[in-house]
Amino acid sequence: MNVELSREYTERLQDALKQVQAVRNSVGAVFSKLVDGMRNLPPGQEKERKFLKDVGDCLVEVNKNVDDLEKVGCSINPPCGSVVTGNAGLVGLDLIVDKTTLLSQQNQAYQWSNKVLDQGANHGSLYIHQNGLKRPMSSHNVNAKRIRKNPAMYPLQYVDAIIDQAIRSSTTLSVQKLRPSSNMPVLLVKSKVFRVTILMRGLLVENIIMRSISELGLKENGDLDIWKKSKHLVFQKVTEQCLCAMLHFYFPNAPEHCVKSLLKWLESYNTLFSAKCKKCDMHLQNGMPPTWRDLRTIEPYHHACRF
Repeated sequence: MNVELSREYTERLQDALKQVQAVRNSVGAVFSKLVDGMRNLPPGQEKERKFLKDVGDCLVEVNKNVDDLEKVGCSINPPCGSVVTGNAGLVGLDLIVDKTTLLSQQNQAYQWSNKVLDQGANHGSLYIHQNGLKRPMSSHNVNAKRIRKNPAMYPLQYVDAIIDQAIRSSTTLSVQKLRPSSNMPVLLVKSKVFRVTILMRGLLVENIIMRSISELGLKENGDLDIWKKSKHLVFQKVTEQCLCAMLHFYFPNAPEHCVKSLLKWLESYNTLFSAKCKKCDMHLQNGMPPTWRDLRTIEPYHHACRF
C-alpha cells in the first residue's frame, strides 16, 4: 500500500514539474516576442495589430499553464511519516567509533561555511563603498532601518549636500541644479558634445534624456521640456544606454553613490564621436559611432559589438 502511495505521489510531482516547465516555456515565448518586436513581421498596416495579437495569444497560454500548475499543486499533499533524508541521515548510526561523530562534524562544516559567506559579504560591502562605479550586489550586514529608508524621502538639505558633492567631483561636466518642485531636483548636465537632463525624486533618479549640444530642449513658450527626446538617432541610442545605467547604478542601501557614479560614467561620452570601438577598432559601424559604454570599465563599443 505504501509503495502504491509513494508511486502516486511521485507521478504527481512529475506532473507538477512538467507544468512548471510549460509555464517557463510560455513565459519565455512572451519575452521572445517582446524582444523581437515587429522586426520579423511583414510590412503593412496590420503589422502592429498582428504583433499585439501574437503577444496576447502568448499571454493566454501563460495563464492556461499557470491554472494547470495550480490545479496540479493543489492535488499534491505532503507524504505522511518521517522525512527521508537519504544516506546523510544514516551517517550518525554507524557503530564504528571513528565515524559516529561524522554527522555532527558535517553540521559544523555547514556552520563554518555560513560564517565564511557572511564574512565575504562584509568585505564585499566595504569594497562596494570604496568603488562607486561597480554596482553592489550584496545587501548583508546593512542596518535594517537603512534598508527600509526610501531614497525619495530623504531631507532636502541632505539631498542637496549629496548632489553638490557629486557635482564637485565631476571635472569635465557643467552641471546646473534646478528645483521645479520641492522634492524633484533636475540636473542639467552639459559638455562639449551633449546635453543631459536628469530628473530625480529625492536621491532616486527617475529619468535621463541625452540630446546633442545644439538641442536646447525648450517648449514653444521658452520653458524647459524635461521629457523631450533628441531628434538624432545617435542620442536616442545613448538615451537607452543611460536608462540602463540608471538602473545599474541604483542601490537602495547606498543611494548617495548613484548620482556620483552616474556623472562619472557620463563623462565617458565626451569622446562619443572620437573614440574607437574596443572590439572592432573602428569609428563607425552602420553609420553609427560606439554608443555603448561598458557599465564597469567605461570602454566604448558599438551596439552590435557589446557582447
